Amino acid sequence: MARGSAKPALLTEEIEEETERQLKEILSKTTVTAGDLPLLRTQIKERIKSAYQLAPPGTPRPWEINLGAAKDSLRDRPLYVRVKFNTATTVLPAPTRPCGAWGHPEPPVIGTASP
Repeated sequence: MARGSAKPALLTEEIEEETERQLKEILSKTTVTAGDLPLLRTQIKERIKSAYQLAPPGTPRPWEINLGAAKDSLRDRPLYVRVKFNTATTVLPAPTRPCGAWGHPEPPVIGTASP
């Protein structure tokens, strides 16, 4: 049995572009001192990153993971997936498990999981 790992794209370029766009918009409306500019840029960037990374409760969150060249060797073979989610809080009222569906984004869905 072979193991491998795959993760979603980091979207670094898109995050940087959106950060600069929002920063320019804020600077056109507000005066910011040179000392506050790095902090403002960091806050904008972190807000944008959280929008890409967080999945609020009850809200669907799609992830697209490119398997690269491995996708061809996996065709028509079972693929076992182990997923790990980290919660924003460690104080939960009861044990929770994520639920979801996987496969091509267009129907039919190939697999599902529920709590």
